[in-house]
Amino acid sequence: FRPRLTHSLIVLQIAVSLLLTIGAGLFVRTLTNLHSIDVGFNRENLLLVTLNGRQGGFREAALARFYQGLLDRFREIPGVRAASASTFPLVAQYVNDSSVIVPGRTPQPGDPDADLAAVDPAFLDTMQIPILLGRNLERGDLAQPNVAVVDQKFASVYFGTENPIGRQFQLDKPTNPLIEVVGVAKAAHYNSLQEEDPEVVYLPYTQNLTNLGQLVFELRTAGLPLSVATAVRRIVHDASASVSISNVVTQAQSIDQTISQEHTFADLGTCFAVLADRKSTRLNSSHLG
Repeated sequence: FRPRLTHSLIVLQIAVSLLLTIGAGLFVRTLTNLHSIDVGFNRENLLLVTLNGRQGGFREAALARFYQGLLDRFREIPGVRAASASTFPLVAQYVNDSSVIVPGRTPQPGDPDADLAAVDPAFLDTMQIPILLGRNLERGDLAQPNVAVVDQKFASVYFGTENPIGRQFQLDKPTNPLIEVVGVAKAAHYNSLQEEDPEVVYLPYTQNLTNLGQLVFELRTAGLPLSVATAVRRIVHDASASVSISNVVTQAQSIDQTISQEHTFADLGTCFAVLADRKSTRLNSSHLG
């Protein structure tokens, strides 16, 4: 009776070990697939710095000037190849969307909302998202913010095969200002790795000075991104001792934070599979002995 029971336990243990190994493999494959996704921009050598100039008493136009001054200083840091800013980073599970109205176009069932990105004109260059048609945003657009670069999916949905450059649209409601399309950019991930590339509108971050608050600065570096963090902190402190940096992280780390659950499942699955395999091996050796 005991040998039969021991044999059954060995078979059960082997089955459990096999299932855990298969499960761990699936988790690891999922994680590997997520890491291999083309996000549409270069996630490497990129530092994200978050701060809110309102802490220093800056508001509206003064806040925009404060942010522009920081950007100009960041670009002078040795090792910084490019710098820009946005109201939130890409692929960080932030979403700001709006319905789209194109004058003269009849809305279609299933028309998607557009995801909005309020950015500095250097954003697309810094993120290395190429312009496919027309032009990029320019510094002069900060003073005349009713222009936008749209991504290729937005252009396809709302303008079809027509040339979108110079076309106009509105966000949310027809009483809002018309926005002119000046460029079309390659599609890129916006909210998460798990979602397909959405329809995106890139707007100057000065479009709504009344609600301008926190900003995320993106610094493209020649070497390790964190190597310029000390210089960034010094520049911010010199600009305003009342403004503190709330977060410093690389773009790669920021993306990894959005798939932390997948990392945990992969790690736990692998650990349990190894433990089960070791236990099965010991039990089988004991039985054979």
